[in-house]
Amino acid sequence: MGVTAVVALMLLSAFFPSAEIAIFSLADHRIESLVEAETPGADTLALLKGDPRRLLVTILVGNNVANIGMSSITTGLLGLYFDPGEAVPVAIFVVTSLVLLFGETAPTAYAVEHSEPWALRIARPLRLVQRGLYPLVSVFDVRTRAVNRLTRRVSSSHKNPLDV
Repeated sequence: MGVTAVVALMLLSAFFPSAEIAIFSLADHRIESLVEAETPGADTLALLKGDPRRLLVTILVGNNVANIGMSSITTGLLGLYFDPGEAVPVAIFVVTSLVLLFGETAPTAYAVEHSEPWALRIARPLRLVQRGLYPLVSVFDVRTRAVNRLTRRVSSSHKNPLDV
């Protein structure tokens, strides 16, 4: 059961970064053309890209939930075979290696090469994830906006002395 959960979380870890690259690399005018042509998935894609901040927060929350879950479960599984002092570093190495290769590098390379068909294919599932993660996405969307407002205030109050 634990190994199955790790595999499922790895697939989600690949899904989110590839979705980010595929969707954000598509120009708005291209998405509009797809909608006008009534291409399946284009309406959902336009809806997602219409609120880029919420889309990005959804992707980041989903990816972090997948990666943290994968790390936790892997550490627990390895704890069955190693003592805790060994299980944690082995889990860190294993999960980091898996995430970098199968959760980031390969999926994003695929998404770069196949951005349009991939974005259309994953738009509906991503919209379902966005709805399912709505409470978390909403909380982090509000917090992200607050941090952005705060950082804008801080950066504007620290003017460059060379600016005249």
